[in-house]
Amino acid sequence: MFRHACIPLPLEGFGIGLLEAQAERCGLSVARFMERAAQRYVAEPDRAAPSRRVPAFLKDGGSPGEKIVEVELGPELWDALEREAEAQGVGLELIVAHAAMLLAADLSR
Repeated sequence: MFRHACIPLPLEGFGIGLLEAQAERCGLSVARFMERAAQRYVAEPDRAAPSRRVPAFLKDGGSPGEKIVEVELGPELWDALEREAEAQGVGLELIVAHAAMLLAADLSR
């Protein structure tokens, strides 16, 4: 059974634009792009990489932004993301948003 999460994107301007542009390049909606990013984030073998950590400015209450994306995550993925969120001391939504920005940045290189 899939679970739904509404992800308020803690991004503005350039961040939202990058995310939307990369999703479009991949032929995906922003929601589907974020779901794929979350899958990739969980599957990434290098769990110690500094880039996996949610940046402090987002943890410290970065602006939630106006765009909210509803994603659909499978139970195993949801559980893995919850464990990662707990380990980092953030919410699952912030982990998913961070994963999406990591993927967008990787694809823009």
